[in-house]
Amino acid sequence: MVEHISFSISTSLPCPEDLKEASLLLVNDINAIGRKYQAVAALFGRVIMSSAILQGGAGVKLSYQRGVDHPVFVYVTDNFKATEPGLTLILREACGQGWKAVAMDELTRRSQAFRNVALLLKGRHEEMQPMRRSRILKMDGCEFVAWVSKKFLKVDASAWVKESE
Repeated sequence: MVEHISFSISTSLPCPEDLKEASLLLVNDINAIGRKYQAVAALFGRVIMSSAILQGGAGVKLSYQRGVDHPVFVYVTDNFKATEPGLTLILREACGQGWKAVAMDELTRRSQAFRNVALLLKGRHEEMQPMRRSRILKMDGCEFVAWVSKKFLKVDASAWVKESE
């Protein structure tokens, strides 16, 4: 179960509008964080924290930098859109705040520049044509969430929190 804080702590799952506004996402089990919560935290610079910490218990605090502030070009296949509607909505918001949705030919062109990050998001079992000498990162929804969670983690602001005495 995920809780959120924008102005107060909620005990119910947040609606999408609340999730966009929340700066802190509280989770009961840090090993069972939903993919959309991980993606939102990583893309929009949120904090995920074990709710036990608020009661003096042990837990984890994961802080993220705003991934949307980094230039990324993204192409999303129709299969990804059909199988990952929640992540697709989150990506639309990311593209409204800094990332750029592009057509496949532009993604290929943009991937040639050394500093550009080019993502091709595909359905889980969707086969793609091999791309010779391409720097395009091809991922399904699970791989994408793992990538943004690792790439935009603020290691120096994240920690295991010990139980307070």
